[in-house]
Amino acid sequence: MVGVANPMLRHDRRAGLRFLGGYAAGVLASSLVLGLVLRAGGTALAAHVGAGARTAAAIAVLFVLGVLDALGRTPQARRQVPQRFVRVLPPAFLGIVFGVDIGLVLTTRRTSSLVSGAVVGVALVAPAWVLPAMVAIGLTTALVAVVPAFAMDAPRLVAGVMRPVGAVRLRTLSAVLLVTAAALFAAGVVGA
Repeated sequence: MVGVANPMLRHDRRAGLRFLGGYAAGVLASSLVLGLVLRAGGTALAAHVGAGARTAAAIAVLFVLGVLDALGRTPQARRQVPQRFVRVLPPAFLGIVFGVDIGLVLTTRRTSSLVSGAVVGVALVAPAWVLPAMVAIGLTTALVAVVPAFAMDAPRLVAGVMRPVGAVRLRTLSAVLLVTAAALFAAGVVGA
């Protein structure tokens, strides 16, 4: 996303801001839709499956995602928004397309499984909280990209915020947090 936003902000700031506005709208819209779907699915599952079984499923998901992150095998769709869209779509609509793709959480490249694990864990254990969790994730994702553009030197600042912070370290931290969460659920410290 920053590979598209930076050139736009550098060459045509208004187009770049329209892109980022569309991006924020797309992220929030897809986060809301995904949250509604996960809440409905989690609520339906809770009506037919006991809390113990759902917690066990959450433990398994968190543990497996943590181990996969530790092994450098983060599950992800190895795709990105098609590059041809950059040439044919107007900035605001292009931002919406990028935002929807990113906001769906599972449809593009990921550095770690932390967000996916958190979303699945909440959907399984506390489905009433998955919608607020998805909105918070969407809002955070949008703000991290949009706020720096209004702060100072947008191209430099956005690039600084989005610069890789060490994918290996981030994946390792994710693995530790996911396996720790699984262990806390298993020990009965958290969860239903």
